[in-house]
Amino acid sequence: MLYILISFWIGGQFTRFYSSSISSDTVAGRFYKPQYGAMSFVIDTPLKQVITYSADTMIVYYPDRKKAFKIKSLQNIINQNRIATDLKEAIGLLRKSGYIFLRKEKKGDTIVSYWTHEKRKTTLKIVYDKKGRVFEVTVENAKGRTLYSTRVFEYIMLRDSLFFPKKITSITTQDTELFVFDSVRIILQDSLPEIIKNPVLPKSVSVTIKGFDEK
Repeated sequence: MLYILISFWIGGQFTRFYSSSISSDTVAGRFYKPQYGAMSFVIDTPLKQVITYSADTMIVYYPDRKKAFKIKSLQNIINQNRIATDLKEAIGLLRKSGYIFLRKEKKGDTIVSYWTHEKRKTTLKIVYDKKGRVFEVTVENAKGRTLYSTRVFEYIMLRDSLFFPKKITSITTQDTELFVFDSVRIILQDSLPEIIKNPVLPKSVSVTIKGFDEK
């Protein structure tokens, strides 16, 4: 029982492959994700970088350059949802970003639920199974055009009712990205890097604020 009560994270190695019509790049490093909450990244190549999320704010920190950016945007919630693979967490993010549940369909072991966003005039489809593993999140505009689609592949079981994918791919109207995860394991909170466990920027860091004054 004590093991269940201890706060834990999921961590491991990741590689992200990104491509668009004008550029492409590959970054690699480590990822850390609490049992419920947004994933953080410690990037080792091609340069040192730390990316963390808190509510609708993303922090991008360059430790070698002593620079950081704090970016507030509703888009950050959407970015989190692209890599939310647990059903409860994904639905929580949908509700935070203003989506309203429409209906649900059952197709064997697969369940498809539909959501709508009145302000954005978009419809979202989320596909999952009875174990709560999310396999697809697709958003369409009012004309039925796909704005982005995320698919999840090859879940591994870390322990009973706790799963994590090996691959996640996201396609938007502008770009494509693929996350590949390796050496995935459970990490106790006390074993986290300090910048993840206590994400406070050093006073010597120059911080640029973006998006906080926008209405």
